[in-house]
Formats: sequence, structure tokens, C-alpha cells
Amino acid sequence: MQLPVAVIGSGPAGLSAANALLMLGYQPVVIEKEKVTGGKLSRWYQLFPFARATELQHQLTSPLEKASVKMITETEVQKLKMIEDGLEIKTSSGEKIITRGAVWASGFTEFDAHRKEEYGYGLYKNVLTSADVEEMLAKDGKLSYEPKEVKRIGILHCVGSRDEKAGNTYCSKVCCICAVKQAIEMKKLYPEAEIFNFYMDLRLFGKGYEELYREAQMDWQVNFIRGRVSELAEDQQKKIKLKTEDTLTGTPMKMTLDFVILMVGMEGKRIPFLSEETNADGSEFIAYSEDFITENQTRLPNVMIAGACKGPVTVMDAINDGKSAALALHQYLTSQPGK
Repeated sequence: MQLPVAVIGSGPAGLSAANALLMLGYQPVVIEKEKVTGGKLSRWYQLFPFARATELQHQLTSPLEKASVKMITETEVQKLKMIEDGLEIKTSSGEKIITRGAVWASGFTEFDAHRKEEYGYGLYKNVLTSADVEEMLAKDGKLSYEPKEVKRIGILHCVGSRDEKAGNTYCSKVCCICAVKQAIEMKKLYPEAEIFNFYMDLRLFGKGYEELYREAQMDWQVNFIRGRVSELAEDQQKKIKLKTEDTLTGTPMKMTLDFVILMVGMEGKRIPFLSEETNADGSEFIAYSEDFITENQTRLPNVMIAGACKGPVTVMDAINDGKSAALALHQYLTSQPGK
């Protein structure tokens, strides 16, 4: 019986890789550290452009379920080691799994907004993160605020991204379009409320992104103010007092908001047994080759990396990178004599 091929992580990149490996004739086994598969899709509400995350999750998992692909959950991979037969995977439970190779797609973590003390996350109940909002909408389709009570909502961009004090100088790539999407969602939930997006620079690079930005302004009357917010404070009514400067006009601003959404960026986790190098930007994402052809490869030739574990990516890019990693692994395995 042929040894399986492991996929570590079951987010968009991992599920895409598993599907590609299945089509290439391999027997994938998916290893996921959480209780459920799907990665961030399992707790996200809508993806751009307003497509339900659960629908994409179903599209990615359905072929694997039909093929009875083994899904191992609540299991974390602690080490990978090349052996004569292929690859030995050591898990948190002490189990050793032998495979031909693996695609590592462990994804990202959201920036911990508690680290930005000036925004009061965890202290002020009306300061939320973008991830909090997605989870609430995914669960109930609404937030806990009554429409008649909400007059102003603030959305703060670049929380934990492009921020030297937070140690993250890179752009998290998807926060701007997520902020525009959430602004429209808030306007649908609270049609009488004013929505304010506070940004440093808008980076709307993808197909349809600029169009949605214009739609947010023209059709939904969302306000965009260029300027980093200096601090948030809570008043006696539990409303949020905001201080910033409109850098386009040079005007200091103070505003009272019913609640604030912090657009938290992406962070990674360096895996020493996959890459001994440190990224030039100081991030903890897994360092990979800058060569255009080999960016899925790691220091272990039968282990490929894919998706947001390499750095910030969109869902579409993660899916495509999962396919790329699966093909790279296939090319390596088929090039080995007797394998």
C-alpha cells in the first residue's frame, strides 16, 4: 500500500492542496490543530465580494469527504524529519505518522489588539476587532447593538500592520478591502448611522476592489478619513472618544462613536525545522526562496509550504498557492527513482 501525503493545516491553502493531491492520484491525510477543519473560513462571515465563507468551505471540503480523505483534528505537528521511506511527522500526542511528503499550510494568526493599549481593546466593551465582527455575524447575522441606538461607527485600519512599534512593518494586504466590506455591512445593519473609515493609505489592488471602494462612498455614504488614530477613550456613557488628524487637510479631529472596529492584521509563526532564515522585514512568517519558480520549497525537499504561513495573502491567492505547492510536491516525488 502506498504511503499517504500529509497536508498540515485545513484552511483555504491546505484544503486546496489536498484536493489537488487527490486529483493527482495521491492519498492525502489532513492534519488540523483545531477542533474543526476550514481554518479561518470556519468562523468568518463573508468574503469579498460578499460570498459566504461557509459556502467556500463546503466547496473545498466536499470532494475530500466524498473520497473519504482522513481528517485528523485537534492535533498539532511538532516536528518533521526526512527518513528513508519519506517523511516522519511527530505530533503533539506523541504519535509518529509516516508519509511520502507534506504540504505545510498552517496559515496565520490575527494580530492581538491588546498589544495596542492606546485603543483599549479588552478594556472598553465597545471596541471590537474585525475578527470579532466576522464571528458575531457568522453566528447570528447581527451585532448586539440595536439599530436605533447606533449613530456613529468607526473603523480603524492598519492595527498591527505597517507599525514599527508593534514590530510589524509589512502590509497585511487584505485589511483595506475587508474594512470597506465591513463598512457596507455595518451600513446595512445600521442604515441611519454614519460610518467612518480611518486609514493611512488605501491599498486596493485586487479585481473589483476599487469599484467596491467607490460604491461604499457613492451608494452607502461611507466616509474615509486619512489619518492614524492616536488614542481611544471611554466616556461615562461607554461611548468611544476618538482623537485623530485628517492629514489631507491638516485638521485635528475629535469624535464620539458608539463602537469601533479595529482592522487587525496578519502575523505568522516561524518554523525552524522548515526554514532557518529570518525574513528581511523581521516578520515571523516562514521564510522562503525569492526565486519565482521555487517559492513553495523548504529546506526539506519533500515538504512544500503554501498560503498565509508564508505571508499575507488573499483567499484566492491562498487557494492558488495550495495548488502550486501540491504540484511542486508531485514534481519532486515523481522525480525520485523508486518513489
